[in-house]
Amino acid sequence: DTYPNTDLQEDAIKNGVQASENNKTNILMAAVMRFGKTHTSYEIVKEAGMKRVLVCSAKADVRTAWREDINHIHFYKDFVFFETSKNNHYGYDVTYCKGNKLVTESGMANMENFEKSGKTIIYFFTLQDLGGSINELKEKHKGIFDKEFDLMIVDETHYGSHANTFGNITGLAKNKIKDEEDDEDNASIEEEQKIARESSETLKKLNIRYKRVLQVSGTPYYILASNEMIAEDAEIISKVSYTDMLNARDKYEREHEGEDQSKSPYFGIPTLHKIGLRLNKECRKVMQNAGVTDSMTELFKVDGHKFIHENAVEGLMKSIFGDGKGSLAFLKNK
Repeated sequence: DTYPNTDLQEDAIKNGVQASENNKTNILMAAVMRFGKTHTSYEIVKEAGMKRVLVCSAKADVRTAWREDINHIHFYKDFVFFETSKNNHYGYDVTYCKGNKLVTESGMANMENFEKSGKTIIYFFTLQDLGGSINELKEKHKGIFDKEFDLMIVDETHYGSHANTFGNITGLAKNKIKDEEDDEDNASIEEEQKIARESSETLKKLNIRYKRVLQVSGTPYYILASNEMIAEDAEIISKVSYTDMLNARDKYEREHEGEDQSKSPYFGIPTLHKIGLRLNKECRKVMQNAGVTDSMTELFKVDGHKFIHENAVEGLMKSIFGDGKGSLAFLKNK
Protein backbone atom coordinates (compact mmCIF):
# COMPACT_ATOMS: atom_id res chain seq x y z
CA ASP A 1 0.00 0.00 0.00
CA THR A 2 1.13 3.56 -0.68
CA TYR A 3 -1.65 5.70 0.81
CA PRO A 4 -0.42 8.89 2.54
CA ASN A 5 -1.08 9.83 6.14
CA THR A 6 -4.02 12.10 6.85
CA ASP A 7 -3.62 15.41 8.65
CA LEU A 8 -5.21 13.89 11.76
CA GLN A 9 -2.76 10.99 11.68
CA GLU A 10 0.18 13.32 11.17
CA ASP A 11 -0.78 15.23 14.31
CA ALA A 12 -0.93 12.00 16.33
CA ILE A 13 2.41 10.80 14.89
CA LYS A 14 4.15 14.08 15.73
CA ASN A 15 2.69 14.07 19.25
CA GLY A 16 3.58 10.41 19.76
CA VAL A 17 7.20 10.88 18.75
CA GLN A 18 7.44 13.99 20.95
CA ALA A 19 5.96 12.09 23.92
CA SER A 20 8.57 9.37 23.45
CA GLU A 21 11.40 11.90 23.28
CA ASN A 22 10.03 13.53 26.45
CA ASN A 23 10.22 10.15 28.23
CA LYS A 24 6.48 9.81 28.74
CA THR A 25 5.77 6.26 29.86
CA ASN A 26 1.95 6.14 29.54
CA ILE A 27 0.68 7.37 26.16
CA LEU A 28 -2.91 7.36 24.93
CA MET A 29 -4.11 7.42 21.34
CA ALA A 30 -7.87 7.98 21.46
CA ALA A 31 -9.54 7.87 18.06
CA VAL A 32 -12.72 6.48 16.54
CA MET A 33 -12.96 3.68 14.00
CA ARG A 34 -11.66 4.48 10.50
CA PHE A 35 -8.97 6.75 11.94
CA GLY A 36 -6.23 4.19 11.24
CA LYS A 37 -4.91 3.58 14.75
CA THR A 38 -2.82 0.55 13.80
CA HIS A 39 -1.14 2.34 10.91
CA THR A 40 -0.55 5.46 13.03
CA SER A 41 1.00 3.37 15.81
CA TYR A 42 3.43 1.87 13.29
CA GLU A 43 4.32 5.35 12.01
CA ILE A 44 5.18 6.42 15.57
CA VAL A 45 7.34 3.31 16.00
CA LYS A 46 9.19 4.07 12.77
CA GLU A 47 9.62 7.82 13.31
CA ALA A 48 10.78 7.32 16.92
CA GLY A 49 13.35 4.73 15.82
CA MET A 50 11.96 1.96 18.03
CA LYS A 51 13.30 -1.54 17.32
CA ARG A 52 11.49 -3.88 19.72
CA VAL A 53 7.72 -3.51 20.05
CA LEU A 54 5.24 -5.72 21.91
CA VAL A 55 1.59 -5.59 20.81
CA CYS A 56 -0.77 -6.98 23.43
CA SER A 57 -4.53 -7.45 23.11
CA ALA A 58 -7.27 -9.22 25.02
CA LYS A 59 -9.02 -9.72 21.68
CA ALA A 60 -7.54 -12.13 19.13
CA ASP A 61 -9.57 -10.74 16.22
CA VAL A 62 -7.28 -7.70 15.84
CA ARG A 63 -4.27 -9.88 15.03
CA THR A 64 -4.87 -9.81 11.26
CA ALA A 65 -5.01 -6.01 11.14
CA TRP A 66 -1.66 -5.67 12.90
CA ARG A 67 -0.07 -8.19 10.55
CA GLU A 68 -1.53 -6.79 7.34
CA ASP A 69 -0.76 -3.16 8.16
CA ILE A 70 2.98 -3.72 7.80
CA ASN A 71 2.20 -4.15 4.09
CA HIS A 72 2.81 -0.46 3.48
CA ILE A 73 5.61 1.27 1.65
CA HIS A 74 6.76 2.86 4.93
CA PHE A 75 7.10 -0.45 6.81
CA TYR A 76 7.25 -3.60 4.73
CA LYS A 77 11.04 -3.62 4.21
CA ASP A 78 11.87 -2.70 7.81
CA PHE A 79 9.28 -4.45 10.01
CA VAL A 80 9.21 -8.13 10.96
CA PHE A 81 5.96 -9.40 12.48
CA PHE A 82 6.12 -12.32 14.93
CA GLU A 83 3.05 -14.17 16.22
CA THR A 84 2.29 -17.54 17.79
CA SER A 85 2.26 -20.18 15.08
CA LYS A 86 -1.11 -21.63 14.11
CA ASN A 87 0.49 -24.96 13.19
CA ASN A 88 3.47 -25.31 15.52
CA HIS A 89 2.90 -24.90 19.25
CA TYR A 90 6.58 -24.23 19.83
CA GLY A 91 7.17 -21.97 16.85
CA TYR A 92 6.16 -18.68 15.30
CA ASP A 93 4.58 -17.38 12.15
CA VAL A 94 6.93 -14.68 10.88
CA THR A 95 5.90 -12.13 8.25
CA TYR A 96 8.76 -10.21 6.63
CA CYS A 97 10.08 -8.87 3.34
CA LYS A 98 11.80 -11.53 1.25
CA GLY A 99 13.08 -10.31 -2.07
CA ASN A 100 10.69 -7.44 -2.63
CA LYS A 101 7.48 -8.85 -1.20
CA LEU A 102 6.03 -9.92 2.13
CA VAL A 103 6.00 -13.62 2.97
CA THR A 104 4.85 -15.54 6.04
CA GLU A 105 6.87 -18.51 7.21
CA SER A 106 6.37 -20.87 10.15
CA GLY A 107 9.01 -22.33 12.42
CA MET A 108 11.54 -21.39 15.03
CA ALA A 109 12.75 -18.18 13.37
CA ASN A 110 15.80 -16.53 14.86
CA MET A 111 14.74 -13.09 16.00
CA GLU A 112 18.31 -12.09 16.77
CA ASN A 113 19.29 -12.41 13.11
CA PHE A 114 16.55 -9.96 12.13
CA GLU A 115 17.64 -7.56 14.88
CA LYS A 116 21.27 -7.68 13.74
CA SER A 117 20.16 -6.69 10.24
CA GLY A 118 18.48 -3.56 11.66
CA LYS A 119 14.87 -4.72 11.38
CA THR A 120 12.12 -3.53 13.71
CA ILE A 121 10.59 -6.45 15.61
CA ILE A 122 6.81 -6.43 16.15
CA TYR A 123 5.73 -9.24 18.47
CA PHE A 124 1.98 -9.76 18.80
CA PHE A 125 0.32 -11.87 21.46
CA THR A 126 -3.04 -12.34 23.14
CA LEU A 127 -3.90 -13.86 26.50
CA GLN A 128 -4.76 -17.10 24.74
CA ASP A 129 -1.18 -17.37 23.46
CA LEU A 130 0.10 -17.85 26.99
CA GLY A 131 -1.24 -21.34 27.60
CA GLY A 132 1.07 -24.13 28.73
CA SER A 133 3.63 -24.64 31.49
CA ILE A 134 6.07 -21.90 32.42
CA ASN A 135 9.01 -24.01 31.23
CA GLU A 136 7.37 -24.50 27.83
CA LEU A 137 6.70 -20.78 27.53
CA LYS A 138 10.23 -19.83 28.50
CA GLU A 139 11.60 -22.15 25.87
CA LYS A 140 9.10 -20.97 23.27
CA HIS A 141 9.75 -17.27 23.91
CA LYS A 142 13.49 -17.62 24.33
CA GLY A 143 15.16 -14.64 22.71
CA ILE A 144 11.95 -12.60 22.69
CA PHE A 145 11.38 -11.66 26.30
CA ASP A 146 15.06 -11.75 27.23
CA LYS A 147 15.53 -8.09 26.27
CA GLU A 148 13.62 -4.93 27.14
CA PHE A 149 11.00 -3.70 24.66
CA ASP A 150 11.03 -0.09 23.53
CA LEU A 151 7.24 0.00 23.59
CA MET A 152 4.23 -2.10 24.56
CA ILE A 153 1.11 -1.27 22.58
CA VAL A 154 -2.14 -2.25 24.29
CA ASP A 155 -4.76 -2.49 21.54
CA GLU A 156 -8.46 -2.04 22.31
CA THR A 157 -7.26 -0.87 25.72
CA HIS A 158 -10.84 -0.06 26.79
CA TYR A 159 -11.63 -3.79 26.51
CA GLY A 160 -10.74 -4.99 29.99
CA SER A 161 -7.20 -3.61 30.19
CA HIS A 162 -7.89 -1.79 33.45
CA ALA A 163 -9.68 -4.67 35.16
CA ASN A 164 -7.74 -6.42 37.91
CA THR A 165 -6.86 -9.44 35.77
CA PHE A 166 -5.82 -8.18 32.34
CA GLY A 167 -4.77 -4.98 34.08
CA ASN A 168 -2.06 -6.87 35.94
CA ILE A 169 -0.60 -7.75 32.55
CA THR A 170 -0.74 -4.26 31.10
CA GLY A 171 0.23 -2.61 34.37
CA LEU A 172 -2.91 -0.48 34.24
CA ALA A 173 -5.03 -2.17 36.91
CA LYS A 174 -4.04 0.46 39.47
CA ASN A 175 -5.86 3.06 37.35
CA LYS A 176 -9.30 1.46 37.27
CA ILE A 177 -12.18 3.48 38.68
CA LYS A 178 -14.79 2.45 41.21
CA ASP A 179 -17.65 1.97 38.74
CA GLU A 180 -15.59 -0.76 37.11
CA GLU A 181 -15.48 -2.89 40.25
CA ASP A 182 -18.44 -5.05 39.32
CA ASP A 183 -17.30 -5.83 35.78
CA GLU A 184 -15.43 -8.94 36.84
CA ASP A 185 -18.50 -10.42 38.54
CA ASN A 186 -20.26 -10.85 35.22
CA ALA A 187 -20.65 -14.59 34.66
CA SER A 188 -20.47 -14.14 30.87
CA ILE A 189 -16.77 -13.21 31.11
CA GLU A 190 -15.80 -15.63 33.87
CA GLU A 191 -13.76 -17.85 31.57
CA GLU A 192 -11.94 -14.87 30.08
CA GLN A 193 -11.10 -13.61 33.54
CA LYS A 194 -9.74 -17.04 34.47
CA ILE A 195 -7.45 -16.97 31.43
CA ALA A 196 -6.36 -13.45 32.32
CA ARG A 197 -5.49 -14.38 35.92
CA GLU A 198 -3.41 -17.33 34.77
CA SER A 199 -1.78 -15.21 32.06
CA SER A 200 -0.94 -12.50 34.57
CA GLU A 201 0.97 -14.96 36.74
CA THR A 202 2.68 -16.37 33.66
CA LEU A 203 3.85 -12.96 32.46
CA LYS A 204 5.26 -12.11 35.87
CA LYS A 205 7.38 -15.26 35.67
CA LEU A 206 8.44 -14.44 32.11
CA ASN A 207 9.63 -11.04 33.40
CA ILE A 208 8.59 -8.95 30.39
CA ARG A 209 10.16 -5.48 30.47
CA TYR A 210 9.25 -2.40 28.43
CA LYS A 211 10.09 1.32 28.52
CA ARG A 212 6.67 2.79 27.80
CA VAL A 213 3.03 1.90 27.02
CA LEU A 214 0.91 3.16 24.13
CA GLN A 215 -2.77 2.62 24.84
CA VAL A 216 -4.95 2.53 21.73
CA SER A 217 -8.71 2.98 22.04
CA GLY A 218 -11.77 4.21 20.22
CA THR A 219 -13.77 4.50 23.45
CA PRO A 220 -11.36 5.56 26.23
CA TYR A 221 -14.05 6.78 28.63
CA TYR A 222 -12.88 4.86 31.69
CA ILE A 223 -9.27 5.78 31.05
CA LEU A 224 -10.12 9.48 30.96
CA ALA A 225 -12.50 9.23 33.92
CA SER A 226 -9.81 7.57 36.05
CA ASN A 227 -7.58 10.67 35.72
CA GLU A 228 -4.55 8.46 34.99
CA MET A 229 -3.69 10.63 31.98
CA ILE A 230 -3.10 13.74 34.10
CA ALA A 231 -0.02 12.15 35.70
CA GLU A 232 3.34 13.71 34.92
CA ASP A 233 4.52 10.66 32.97
CA ALA A 234 1.32 10.46 30.87
CA GLU A 235 0.46 12.05 27.52
CA ILE A 236 -2.65 12.08 25.31
CA ILE A 237 -1.43 12.26 21.72
CA SER A 238 -4.84 12.33 20.03
CA LYS A 239 -8.52 12.66 20.86
CA VAL A 240 -10.20 12.24 17.48
CA SER A 241 -13.99 12.09 17.51
CA TYR A 242 -16.35 11.12 14.71
CA THR A 243 -17.10 14.81 14.24
CA ASP A 244 -13.39 15.44 13.68
CA MET A 245 -13.40 12.74 10.99
CA LEU A 246 -16.42 14.31 9.29
CA ASN A 247 -14.85 17.76 9.36
CA ALA A 248 -11.67 16.34 7.84
CA ARG A 249 -13.72 14.57 5.17
CA ASP A 250 -15.59 17.76 4.26
CA LYS A 251 -12.35 19.76 4.18
CA TYR A 252 -10.79 17.23 1.80
CA GLU A 253 -13.84 17.37 -0.48
CA ARG A 254 -13.66 21.18 -0.63
CA GLU A 255 -9.93 21.17 -1.37
CA HIS A 256 -10.32 18.48 -4.06
CA GLU A 257 -13.57 19.63 -5.63
CA GLY A 258 -14.10 18.08 -9.06
CA GLU A 259 -11.63 15.25 -8.38
CA ASP A 260 -12.37 11.55 -7.88
CA GLN A 261 -13.57 11.43 -4.24
CA SER A 262 -13.08 7.65 -4.10
CA LYS A 263 -9.39 8.45 -3.60
CA SER A 264 -10.16 10.41 -0.46
CA PRO A 265 -8.78 8.81 2.76
CA TYR A 266 -12.18 9.57 4.25
CA PHE A 267 -14.21 8.04 1.41
CA GLY A 268 -17.25 6.14 2.61
CA ILE A 269 -17.52 7.77 6.03
CA PRO A 270 -21.26 8.43 6.46
CA THR A 271 -22.69 11.66 7.79
CA LEU A 272 -23.61 11.46 11.46
CA HIS A 273 -26.98 12.63 12.75
CA LYS A 274 -27.11 13.04 16.53
CA ILE A 275 -30.53 12.59 18.09
CA GLY A 276 -31.33 13.02 21.78
CA LEU A 277 -34.21 11.36 23.59
CA ARG A 278 -35.93 12.59 26.73
CA LEU A 279 -36.39 9.56 28.94
CA ASN A 280 -39.43 9.23 31.16
CA LYS A 281 -38.99 9.74 34.91
CA GLU A 282 -39.13 6.04 35.83
CA CYS A 283 -36.59 5.12 33.18
CA ARG A 284 -34.16 7.79 34.42
CA LYS A 285 -34.59 6.64 38.01
CA VAL A 286 -33.73 3.01 37.21
CA MET A 287 -30.64 3.96 35.20
CA GLN A 288 -29.36 6.51 37.73
CA ASN A 289 -29.66 4.05 40.62
CA ALA A 290 -27.73 1.40 38.65
CA GLY A 291 -24.72 3.62 37.96
CA VAL A 292 -22.76 4.32 34.79
CA THR A 293 -21.48 0.80 34.17
CA ASP A 294 -24.68 -1.19 34.65
CA SER A 295 -27.48 1.23 33.73
CA MET A 296 -28.60 -0.46 30.51
CA THR A 297 -28.15 -3.94 31.96
CA GLU A 298 -30.37 -3.04 34.90
CA LEU A 299 -32.98 -1.36 32.72
CA PHE A 300 -33.49 -4.47 30.56
CA LYS A 301 -33.19 -7.02 33.36
CA VAL A 302 -35.78 -9.80 33.09
CA ASP A 303 -37.50 -12.25 35.40
CA GLY A 304 -38.43 -15.21 33.26
CA HIS A 305 -40.10 -13.74 30.17
CA LYS A 306 -40.98 -10.39 31.69
CA PHE A 307 -39.04 -7.14 32.15
CA ILE A 308 -38.56 -6.33 35.85
CA HIS A 309 -38.80 -2.60 35.09
CA GLU A 310 -41.59 -3.00 32.57
CA ASN A 311 -42.98 0.54 32.83
CA ALA A 312 -39.53 2.06 32.39
CA VAL A 313 -38.80 -0.06 29.31
CA GLU A 314 -42.22 0.71 27.86
CA GLY A 315 -41.58 4.42 28.37
CA LEU A 316 -38.25 4.16 26.53
CA MET A 317 -39.87 2.31 23.63
CA LYS A 318 -42.56 4.98 23.36
CA SER A 319 -39.89 7.68 23.29
CA ILE A 320 -38.25 5.92 20.35
CA PHE A 321 -41.15 4.46 18.40
CA GLY A 322 -44.00 6.75 19.37
CA ASP A 323 -47.53 5.55 18.77
CA GLY A 324 -46.50 2.40 16.92
CA LYS A 325 -47.85 3.52 13.54
CA GLY A 326 -44.57 3.09 11.73
CA SER A 327 -42.80 6.40 12.34
CA LEU A 328 -40.14 6.98 14.96
CA ALA A 329 -41.30 9.49 17.56
CA PHE A 330 -38.14 11.59 17.57
CA LEU A 331 -38.31 11.96 13.79
CA LYS A 332 -41.94 13.05 13.90
CA ASN A 333 -41.06 15.76 16.42
CA LYS A 334 -37.93 16.92 14.62
